Amino acid sequence: MDQQSKFQTVVQGEASESDEDEEVENIMSSKHVRGVVVSGEASESEEEETDNEFTNHQDLVPLNVDTSKSGDSLHGPITPKTRLIEKEELKYDTLLHKKLRERNVSLRRSLVDTVHQVYVGGSKELKNTTLQLVKSQNAIQDVSHNLRLLTNDLFNLEDKIDIVLSCTLLPDINISPEVVTPIGRQ
Repeated sequence: MDQQSKFQTVVQGEASESDEDEEVENIMSSKHVRGVVVSGEASESEEEETDNEFTNHQDLVPLNVDTSKSGDSLHGPITPKTRLIEKEELKYDTLLHKKLRERNVSLRRSLVDTVHQVYVGGSKELKNTTLQLVKSQNAIQDVSHNLRLLTNDLFNLEDKIDIVLSCTLLPDINISPEVVTPIGRQ
């Protein structure tokens, strides 16, 4: 009957409570229990843990999400060095420093654009050169193929001429140069 009392009628929509109660009772009955961890519940020192997490991870670069559709930022890509400059903005916020930062950002943007244009121009030149080399290679392959066909045709022609010259079926015809007169001068 003890087993029958374990199996109780399960009502649809309600979870069985006897399983959880038995697990907690088994854990509580052990002699050296210092604390009970119940799944789904947060620990009592959750605020302290989150504070420690923030202090331990200050050296990490935060995740940046680009919400603009173009993907271009006014200040260029954000790097850890840029992050340091942003942190310094809080320290030095005079008009001189603002202008200096604006000029630095403008200088950085123009340098990045210049280097980008050099690389883009170089890559375009490489692409064009590669296309020209491919065209030249195809032309050389066509010429080589045609020369091979021409050489084979010349060898075949030479063989046929040798066959015709070595053939004794044709009579030897000797034409003397004295007998030949131009037509119409007789």
